Amino acid sequence: VTFTLYPEVKKLKERMIRFGGEGVLMSGSGPTIYTLVRHESRALRVYNSLRGFCKEVYMVRLTGKREIGVA
Repeated sequence: VTFTLYPEVKKLKERMIRFGGEGVLMSGSGPTIYTLVRHESRALRVYNSLRGFCKEVYMVRLTGKREIGVA
C-alpha cells in the first residue's frame, strides 16, 4: 500500500538494496526506512548513496553489553 501511495519510498528501498542493504524494512507505517548490513564498508556505501537523496540520513552501529559496560 505504501509503495502505491508513495513511490519515492519504493525508490528509496530499491536504492538501499542496490548499494548493499541486506533487507530493507519500514518502521510500522513509516516514516523510517532502515537496513542492516554486516560490514562497516557496506554501511558507508549505503549511507553515502543516500546523502543528497534524502533529507535526513543516519548511520548507527549496534553495540554489545561489553561495549557499554554492562556485566
